[in-house]
Amino acid sequence: MYFITGEKVDLLFEHADFKTKGLSVSVWQNDKKYDLEVNKVSFYFPKEKGEYVIEVNLQTDRGNAQYIGNVVMK
Repeated sequence: MYFITGEKVDLLFEHADFKTKGLSVSVWQNDKKYDLEVNKVSFYFPKEKGEYVIEVNLQTDRGNAQYIGNVVMK
């Protein structure tokens, strides 16, 4: 997925059959981890161009989920 550097992202959960207890988002680049500040369900991508791996950790009342993907900042 491609994004603009510093872009604001809102995470939307279509199936709201759970209660969110916590959400954390990190990006990785060359074995270096950057924890992003999350405000409810929003965060901003880094301002530096490049390829990153994104890690989203969701804690809910029905268990935990982790999402991993590749993103490119242009």
